[in-house]
Amino acid sequence: MGNLDFKVDVETIRASAAAIDGLEAAAKSEALSELGDLQTTGSSSLDHALGAFGETWSAEMEGLAEQNSEKADGLRLCARTYADADDSAAEDILGAGR
Repeated sequence: MGNLDFKVDVETIRASAAAIDGLEAAAKSEALSELGDLQTTGSSSLDHALGAFGETWSAEMEGLAEQNSEKADGLRLCARTYADADDSAAEDILGAGR
Protein backbone atom coordinates (compact mmCIF):
# COMPACT_ATOMS: atom_id res chain seq x y z
CA MET A 1 0.00 0.00 0.00
CA GLY A 2 1.03 3.56 -0.57
CA ASN A 3 1.68 6.20 2.00
CA LEU A 4 -1.58 6.92 3.81
CA ASP A 5 -1.52 10.45 5.12
CA PHE A 6 -4.81 11.29 6.76
CA LYS A 7 -5.15 14.66 8.44
CA VAL A 8 -8.18 16.58 9.58
CA ASP A 9 -8.03 20.29 10.31
CA VAL A 10 -10.52 20.61 13.15
CA GLU A 11 -10.29 24.41 13.15
CA THR A 12 -11.35 24.52 9.48
CA ILE A 13 -14.40 22.39 10.32
CA ARG A 14 -15.24 24.71 13.23
CA ALA A 15 -14.77 27.77 11.02
CA SER A 16 -17.10 26.23 8.42
CA ALA A 17 -19.79 25.78 11.07
CA ALA A 18 -19.36 29.40 12.16
CA ALA A 19 -19.61 30.55 8.54
CA ILE A 20 -22.88 28.65 8.13
CA ASP A 21 -24.16 30.31 11.30
CA GLY A 22 -23.27 33.65 9.72
CA LEU A 23 -25.27 32.76 6.61
CA GLU A 24 -28.27 31.98 8.77
CA ALA A 25 -28.04 35.35 10.52
CA ALA A 26 -27.75 37.11 7.16
CA ALA A 27 -30.73 35.20 5.75
CA LYS A 28 -32.88 36.15 8.74
CA SER A 29 -32.01 39.81 8.24
CA GLU A 30 -33.16 39.61 4.61
CA ALA A 31 -36.83 39.20 5.53
CA LEU A 32 -39.16 40.84 3.07
CA SER A 33 -40.90 43.11 5.55
CA GLU A 34 -41.22 45.71 2.81
CA LEU A 35 -43.76 43.46 1.08
CA GLY A 36 -46.24 44.43 3.76
CA ASP A 37 -46.08 47.99 2.48
CA LEU A 38 -46.43 46.89 -1.14
CA GLN A 39 -49.58 44.86 -0.53
CA THR A 40 -51.75 47.96 -0.86
CA THR A 41 -51.15 48.60 -4.54
CA GLY A 42 -54.79 49.19 -5.41
CA SER A 43 -54.96 45.93 -7.35
CA SER A 44 -56.44 43.04 -5.39
CA SER A 45 -54.77 40.54 -7.74
CA LEU A 46 -51.35 42.12 -7.27
CA ASP A 47 -51.89 42.46 -3.52
CA HIS A 48 -52.81 38.77 -3.33
CA ALA A 49 -49.77 37.76 -5.43
CA LEU A 50 -47.44 39.83 -3.26
CA GLY A 51 -48.94 38.34 -0.10
CA ALA A 52 -48.57 34.79 -1.42
CA PHE A 53 -45.00 35.47 -2.50
CA GLY A 54 -44.15 36.91 0.92
CA GLU A 55 -45.58 33.86 2.70
CA THR A 56 -43.71 31.46 0.39
CA TRP A 57 -40.48 33.41 0.73
CA SER A 58 -40.70 33.43 4.52
CA ALA A 59 -41.46 29.70 4.70
CA GLU A 60 -38.57 28.84 2.37
CA MET A 61 -36.13 31.09 4.22
CA GLU A 62 -37.16 29.46 7.49
CA GLY A 63 -36.63 26.01 5.98
CA LEU A 64 -33.20 26.94 4.64
CA ALA A 65 -32.21 28.44 7.99
CA GLU A 66 -33.22 25.20 9.73
CA GLN A 67 -31.21 23.11 7.24
CA ASN A 68 -28.20 25.39 7.69
CA SER A 69 -28.46 25.08 11.46
CA GLU A 70 -28.56 21.29 11.22
CA LYS A 71 -25.50 21.28 8.95
CA ALA A 72 -23.58 23.60 11.29
CA ASP A 73 -24.49 21.39 14.27
CA GLY A 74 -23.25 18.35 12.32
CA LEU A 75 -19.95 20.06 11.55
CA ARG A 76 -19.49 20.99 15.22
CA LEU A 77 -20.15 17.38 16.22
CA CYS A 78 -17.69 16.20 13.57
CA ALA A 79 -15.00 18.59 14.85
CA ARG A 80 -15.59 17.53 18.46
CA THR A 81 -15.43 13.84 17.50
CA TYR A 82 -12.14 14.31 15.61
CA ALA A 83 -10.67 16.35 18.46
CA ASP A 84 -11.73 13.75 21.05
CA ALA A 85 -10.29 10.92 18.94
CA ASP A 86 -7.04 12.83 18.50
CA ASP A 87 -6.82 13.52 22.25
CA SER A 88 -7.52 9.86 23.03
CA ALA A 89 -4.88 8.67 20.57
CA ALA A 90 -2.34 11.10 22.04
CA GLU A 91 -3.12 9.87 25.56
CA ASP A 92 -2.73 6.25 24.40
CA ILE A 93 0.60 6.97 22.73
CA LEU A 94 1.96 9.01 25.62
CA GLY A 95 0.67 6.48 28.13
CA ALA A 96 2.34 3.61 26.27
CA GLY A 97 5.74 5.23 26.70
CA ARG A 98 5.58 5.25 30.49
